[in-house]
Amino acid sequence: MWYILLTIYAGLIYLVACNIITRTGIDPILKSYAILPMMRLSVLMLVLYIAKIEEVDIFYSRKVRRWELGRNPIEGGILLGIFHISLYVIIGLLFGFGKNPYVITPVSLVLGLSVLVTNLLGIEAFRTYMVRRVVSEKTFTLCIVTVAILAVILREGLEILSIDFNDPLITMKFIGEDLIPSITMSLLATYMAFIGGMFSSFSYVVVVEGFEWFSPLLPDPNWMILSFIKTIAPVVAFMVLQSETVITLSHRTRRKMKARHGGKSPYGWIASSIACLVIVLFSFGYFGVHPLVICSGSMEPTLEVGDVVIIAPVKVDEIKVGDIVEYRSTNMSIVHRVHNIRKVGSHGYQVEFITKGDANDIPDPDPVHPDQIVGKVILVIPKIGWISLFTEKLYRGIMGTSA
Repeated sequence: MWYILLTIYAGLIYLVACNIITRTGIDPILKSYAILPMMRLSVLMLVLYIAKIEEVDIFYSRKVRRWELGRNPIEGGILLGIFHISLYVIIGLLFGFGKNPYVITPVSLVLGLSVLVTNLLGIEAFRTYMVRRVVSEKTFTLCIVTVAILAVILREGLEILSIDFNDPLITMKFIGEDLIPSITMSLLATYMAFIGGMFSSFSYVVVVEGFEWFSPLLPDPNWMILSFIKTIAPVVAFMVLQSETVITLSHRTRRKMKARHGGKSPYGWIASSIACLVIVLFSFGYFGVHPLVICSGSMEPTLEVGDVVIIAPVKVDEIKVGDIVEYRSTNMSIVHRVHNIRKVGSHGYQVEFITKGDANDIPDPDPVHPDQIVGKVILVIPKIGWISLFTEKLYRGIMGTSA
């Protein structure tokens, strides 16, 4: 029992150190890329030492002998992580993407990956040791919840200490965007650690965290929608995990599972999922392609309210009459069809575009100059933007009422 107390004590030492770092004004880069990883690495070393003495197996699965979700717990964790971030990508398609605030270069990629892996190895080792040491059949739920909360404290301790809880809005956003999603994700990871071992939960968490660290674009809905998605994604993933994992108790059961599994390798599913995500992220990030929800009926019946159009960058000399383009007008984006092209424009431009909505009787009053053109419509996805419009209307209604 004292080994368990020693492990908890290591977590308390970590929190105290975080508090010291916060109050002494240590350089944020040094703190994030050196001090915190070293502290979590020390937690990893301590847990490995204690687990070896107590003969607690934290690496392998002894609860689930065969996974339907992949061949083993690690593959299962990767698939759940891909499923998790797939929900993020869908939300990005509906509500738009924003650029990752972190500057991604080869050096920052290598450094960030090493820091991420070090941090998560320490946390997942702590999680797995604790859950496998204290969980019993009678106290299963209580122990899972307790260990999950301890892991959240170990993971988010520094941020919790830095929050100004006197500001209601900051507090509410922190609870909605960070704390509650961290708890639901930690509950799933703790359950995975219990049944699948340390590397099962690690493979799930590293995929999700890696996406948030290194994706060039991230979903950019309002914080209420983001909070909901970040909370519900681990819940849905947990339901998938429960439906796709089984406990085998006998050789006969294992044979039946093997026959039902059909010998199909999950690597094809993993490769396909990764390929799809890479295509979406890089297209929407590095190639300038982006979605846009149609909010007015000026282009009906071609484009109706609630449709989502995919916009791709286009060269000015490639734009033809009849193309549907997005252009900036003051502080808003407009999607209209090119009605005419003037080869000699005004204001020093060599060309300007006359645009017109399909539902309008006359062209737009002002010509569109080349520097206003954002891109050309290359794809129309009917109606899926209604979710975005409805949620935005609801959000404005709530904010208007509260104001």
